[in-house]
Amino acid sequence: MRPLHRLIACLLVSGLCPIAAFADDPLPLQVGRISFAEAGAGLQPGAAAAWSAALVNEPVMTGFSLRSGSAGRAEIRLPGIEVALAPDSEITIVRLDENLVEIALAGGRIGLRLGRRANGPKLEVDTARGGIWPAVPGEYDIAADAGNGPVRIAAFAGDVRFAGGGIDATIASGTAEVLGAAAEAPTSGKATADGFADWWRSRDDDSAAATAPDAGLAAMPGAAALAGEGEWQKNPDYGAVWFPQTVPDGWVPFRYGVWCWLPPWGWTWVDDAPWGFAPSHYGRWARIAQRWGWVPGNDAADPAYVPAVVDFLGTAGIGLSYAGGSGAAEAWFPLGPGEPYWPPRREDIAAVRRMNAGSGADLSAIGPAPDGGIPAAIINGQYRYRRFASAVPRAVFVGGRQVANALVAIPERRIEVAPLIPGGPQIGPPAPHA
Repeated sequence: MRPLHRLIACLLVSGLCPIAAFADDPLPLQVGRISFAEAGAGLQPGAAAAWSAALVNEPVMTGFSLRSGSAGRAEIRLPGIEVALAPDSEITIVRLDENLVEIALAGGRIGLRLGRRANGPKLEVDTARGGIWPAVPGEYDIAADAGNGPVRIAAFAGDVRFAGGGIDATIASGTAEVLGAAAEAPTSGKATADGFADWWRSRDDDSAAATAPDAGLAAMPGAAALAGEGEWQKNPDYGAVWFPQTVPDGWVPFRYGVWCWLPPWGWTWVDDAPWGFAPSHYGRWARIAQRWGWVPGNDAADPAYVPAVVDFLGTAGIGLSYAGGSGAAEAWFPLGPGEPYWPPRREDIAAVRRMNAGSGADLSAIGPAPDGGIPAAIINGQYRYRRFASAVPRAVFVGGRQVANALVAIPERRIEVAPLIPGGPQIGPPAPHA
């Protein structure tokens, strides 16, 4: 059912979010990721967008909402912060940047873990009753309803402050309090775990990202998921390189997953592999001794998100023709170390340079051409992994269908000479269904 869930999610989101809807919004460089989603979990990428099935490895940012199903749980990983949702819970990310993560708990129950990352963002949780400010590091369990009912806060590790409705209280580590109406005194007790608390507390991977040699990946969303899924090696050219352990024969990056239209980025890659988030949105891929290895680069401690570290091929807005096809195909290939990434929107050159920091790309070459377009050196660059391009019919691409099941053959010579389309195919999402 997973491919069907992806198709429904992509169609619902893309059908309601035309390009113009986010043309003026700044591209966010800080994101989180959906790391767990049971049946019934939903994602809303902005208040005006439709709810759709939440998919593991989808990005989340300011303005996104996540809810769990009536019998299922969900989880997101933000920089230095893990947020688990009990069944029948809903949150909105009010703010997500390098200074503050602000989450509104619309109702239900969440578990929070704040990691040991130095200089990480502060956390604020808003409820209908008041604000909650946990200490760092710490583990906290918060339950609240959508109305003016009581708020229950359990501090398993670390102190936490609550303020609102005439109450200003600090819940000490190891204790729990139920904060009632302003006229009622809070009730205190010991912080005790149940099944949900045992579950989310067992998922601690705060130190997993530290397994990379000298890579400094603790601040990179999805990096902890690499632990146990591959091996790190030192490379004289690239430094730390991560090689996935178990991939299908002929595996190529950006071939096993789907494309989704998510504002404000547009076409966004959602990888099938549990570890696929970080290698899809940060760093570069390199072909080393007939193996694909992921190179996080030398700026992994302060990474900037991109929707997919690829370039597209063909004619902008048109794509490529292919034998036996009645329409166009969309084709793309992974970028290697030193190769620049260009987003579909590049009015903020400083942001584009941030996206390429640490990749080995020449940042001085990242700037508008005299005519305001992309420099010729970028368009005509020698991209080493063109020959590993993946191509699918446009209907598969825009429909959010599995890429690996629908590949079409493009002659190697066509791939070699096809024009480069940096950042995206320059096509919009499918029209909404009537």
